[in-house]
Amino acid sequence: MSLSVDVAVRRPGFDLEATFEVASGQVVAVAGPNGAGKTTLLRAITGLERVERGRVVVGDITVFDSSAGIDLETERRGVGMVFQGYWLFPHMTVAENVAFAARGPADRWIEGLGLGDLADRYPSELSGGEAQRAALARALAAAPRALLLDEPLAALDVETRRQVRSELARHLAAVDVPVVLVTHDPLDAALLADWMLILENGRVTHSGTLTEVTRRPRTPWAARLAGVNLYRGEGIGKGIVIEGVMLAVPEPVDGPALAAIAPSAVALHEERPAGSPRTVWRGEVVGIEPAGSRLRVSVRGDLDIVAEVTTEAAETLRLRESAEVWVAVKASEIETYPA
Repeated sequence: MSLSVDVAVRRPGFDLEATFEVASGQVVAVAGPNGAGKTTLLRAITGLERVERGRVVVGDITVFDSSAGIDLETERRGVGMVFQGYWLFPHMTVAENVAFAARGPADRWIEGLGLGDLADRYPSELSGGEAQRAALARALAAAPRALLLDEPLAALDVETRRQVRSELARHLAAVDVPVVLVTHDPLDAALLADWMLILENGRVTHSGTLTEVTRRPRTPWAARLAGVNLYRGEGIGKGIVIEGVMLAVPEPVDGPALAAIAPSAVALHEERPAGSPRTVWRGEVVGIEPAGSRLRVSVRGDLDIVAEVTTEAAETLRLRESAEVWVAVKASEIETYPA
């Protein structure tokens, strides 16, 4: 069983084009900023969104093919979907919600997802985690050939999210169907998915494992996801010119190039530093926020950059908003690749 998607959606002021495949038992996370088209993509797969052209194949069944005039109704596509907010029928109990979609006895899914003690409860009587499990049970009870999850953890508080994420990972590992998971949380993608697509402005801008996507991000949004500073410039030998600043880099680069710098690789100083080959510039601290046991310091200057320092270093440097600092980045700490 697999899922093959090639769709183009046209709306006034917004276009979506996406092509990808999901193997049986594989979880693909679709991440991107708000308004990127993530939910629209899921709706296009299910038939809830009008698709202008393309092809969607679920298992061995073509459910949409614009060139062949195929456009199966949503209920005939064999695609299960868990919506944001879960969309449980409020007038039905958990057991009735699951049975409504079930192909065969619903008890298997009620017990399998730990809902036995909740079977007679109504959605208004469930916690966020319980409602999420009920919605997943209902989707799986329909014996889908593919499963789509639209921000399934977004409505949960931090503590419940951690618990339900762990439960969801276990359940998805036992489901032998292709799964598409829409999320804005990189931790969801890291713990639940095998593969990742970055969707921005209706286009897939990057795909790969989470490690591949975050190691070499190609857009500012992906760089924020990876937690790195990303710059686009022109490579000239062992340097990249970015907004008038020449960044020294470890290997020769020619033509359009991207430079990624981890915040932990950015050094801050009170005085202009000297030493090994590096790029230095003056800047002004415009923000300080905690990042685990360290601090992330936003610096505005010839190049805006985010540094990560220890609390001890911050105290030594007397870091505060509006403080002036010198920024230094060693050439060996810069990752470069073609733009």
